[in-house]
Amino acid sequence: MIPVVFVNAAAKMEDALADALKACIRRDGVTEEEISRCLTLITKKEIVLQFLLETVRQPGE
Repeated sequence: MIPVVFVNAAAKMEDALADALKACIRRDGVTEEEISRCLTLITKKEIVLQFLLETVRQPGE
């Protein structure tokens, strides 16, 4: 079972990155490169979060 603390922390990260992406997109003069960079960072975070989730699920490690 995944600890509730981990789930709550992951949810907060998701919310923070969604807010950052919204702020980036809504900004006047935002470039395609800036949006792409933000999306790249979000994707990388998803990969790391998935790895952490798999680690948390493994008993005895």
